[in-house]
Amino acid sequence: MTSTRTTRPGRWLRGLALVAALTALTLTSATAASAEGGPTPPAAGSHTAPDTTADPIGVQDTSCDAGYICFWVHINRAGAKGRLSGTNAEWDDFPQSQCEGTGNWNDCASSIINNGRSCNAMVWQHPGYGGAGLRVLRGNGYINLTDHYITWPFTDWNDKISSNWWVDCV
Repeated sequence: MTSTRTTRPGRWLRGLALVAALTALTLTSATAASAEGGPTPPAAGSHTAPDTTADPIGVQDTSCDAGYICFWVHINRAGAKGRLSGTNAEWDDFPQSQCEGTGNWNDCASSIINNGRSCNAMVWQHPGYGGAGLRVLRGNGYINLTDHYITWPFTDWNDKISSNWWVDCV
């Protein structure tokens, strides 16, 4: 007895659509360089996490000097504090003895606030502005990065930040 295999017409189209969607997602995660040689913000609709769940830091917050993004080794702004005022492609350039394993700030922040003077901050999952991005609005922060998730691969932001730049400056 000979068996003939038939497929439903829509099945391969759904598979093709899935491959196209995954390819588009992969392409939007690439970071382009601007004419000045620095990175450009991702296009609208890309993989950056929503910034509507940030924790307002309040105008009386003095734990982070004006003009900086500040971050801590532990949640709730506990442990050693780091602060940066510029665009930084490699957080492993900044030593911190309380960061287990690396001894630097790469993949070590558990809390972060943006006390910038005129810009929002973007922090990135990988060095060189790679991977997922998280926008930290000026005057806001995330006191517990375990409560905020990267869209893909569905993990939290705790100990996942490796680079930063400033955006939406006014």
